[in-house]
Amino acid sequence: MKNITRLTEELAELGLYPQITADSVGSFDKNSSYACRLISSFIADYYEGLENIAKRIAKEIDGHFPSGQEWHRELLEQVSRELPGKRPAAFSEKTFEMIDELRRFRHIFRAKYGFSLNPKKVYENLSLVHDLHSSVCEDIKAFLDKMEVLSEFNN
Repeated sequence: MKNITRLTEELAELGLYPQITADSVGSFDKNSSYACRLISSFIADYYEGLENIAKRIAKEIDGHFPSGQEWHRELLEQVSRELPGKRPAAFSEKTFEMIDELRRFRHIFRAKYGFSLNPKKVYENLSLVHDLHSSVCEDIKAFLDKMEVLSEFNN
């Protein structure tokens, strides 16, 4: 959580969070291919941070981690489901859908090596980060609170 919050702070320093107020990113016009690559790397890092949270839950609490070609999506689905008596869902359905959208964008970004990015899609996904961050913070707080209750109940 600390790392994804740090990413939002760095986006804020660039005038890109919580609202987009910048006309440029560094010395680049905000719609240039260079700015789009830079912003997309922040979006990809944000997604990676969320995936790392999901990996930790899957490994340390669930005791298993999906494998195969669709493991990224399956991991998100896994931790977004409650395991009765073991753990609550880490992400709400609304949050899962937003994270999954970032997953798809991250895949495109990585597959294209950052080339030929559509500025409109980049900024749509940046806006999604804005919407997603508060949902993730709420969901993870609720998850940790419920885990504490489960821990007390199981001890």
